[in-house]
Amino acid sequence: MARLMSQLPTFFRLACGALTLLALQACDPKPAAGPTPTTTPGASVEDDVHFTTEGKRIVAANTAAAEYLYFLVPADRVAAVPEQVGAYSSVSFADSGWENVERLPRYSADPVLAARADLVVTHPWQEPETTSLLRKQDVPVLVLVSANGWDDIARNMRTLGRVLHREKRAETEILRRGNTVERLARDAAKRPKLRALVYSNDGNGGWAASKGTTADAVLRMAGLGNAATEAGLTGHAQVDFDRLLVLDPDVLVLTEAAKGQATSTTLATLQGAPAAQSLRALKENKLVFVPDALLSSDSPTMVDAADLLALRVDDLLAGRKQ
Repeated sequence: MARLMSQLPTFFRLACGALTLLALQACDPKPAAGPTPTTTPGASVEDDVHFTTEGKRIVAANTAAAEYLYFLVPADRVAAVPEQVGAYSSVSFADSGWENVERLPRYSADPVLAARADLVVTHPWQEPETTSLLRKQDVPVLVLVSANGWDDIARNMRTLGRVLHREKRAETEILRRGNTVERLARDAAKRPKLRALVYSNDGNGGWAASKGTTADAVLRMAGLGNAATEAGLTGHAQVDFDRLLVLDPDVLVLTEAAKGQATSTTLATLQGAPAAQSLRALKENKLVFVPDALLSSDSPTMVDAADLLALRVDDLLAGRKQ
């Protein structure tokens, strides 16, 4: 989900976006975004693909796909990336040649064909109709799995490395981020067991990321329990204030304030709601903020999200300013 499409405010946007599955972003930032991707049961990256392609005019169909490519290939091998990457990716597409790559307004067949794509990288939560149309036009389309954890990310990286003839590069990235995942597991073993909740509320309703979401995977990677998942919730579940008080997480995980805002919309909503004032995490200021582009990630930057989340939780426990 950010870290998976235009973007809406984090999890409210995610849940609303889930009804329409918008195309270009792997997740959930601000105005008009797609949902933070929910992992698809039974979906798997196509390990047995044997594309006949040089991979010299690759099109990333969404921001998460673009981030995978960012770590694997130089910009001159990419024909197009989503126009949302400038605002909603946690990595920079504004330099190193990426600023010259064409921006794709939306994932549809016509602009992809116009880009003369010899490979399209997408996810199962993105328009399957477009994927089908492109394949009928003999355009190779690689559908990555929406990550439910580190193993899925590593598998996606290896498949892309093989298809793009960048195996060594893929293994280097896997080793580097895998080391971070192992460190996070060791650090979590030393930390008190905490139940966290990734929560969003813009005043029109609250949403929690629970089982099957990429945000849930980030919590697990950081060594935190998910209060919503433990309560049996799945997907991006609607959670009103009464349910929020019952969930009673040790820590609330919120997205940072949007650019130009003094505080996050969710925090302002909680602080202004009488029904939320008895929430333990709010009363004790057990709040952790993570950038939207990281928290909604569905790419290797999920590891960065987990790393930052764990760091900020440790700062919170130690009484250090975040």
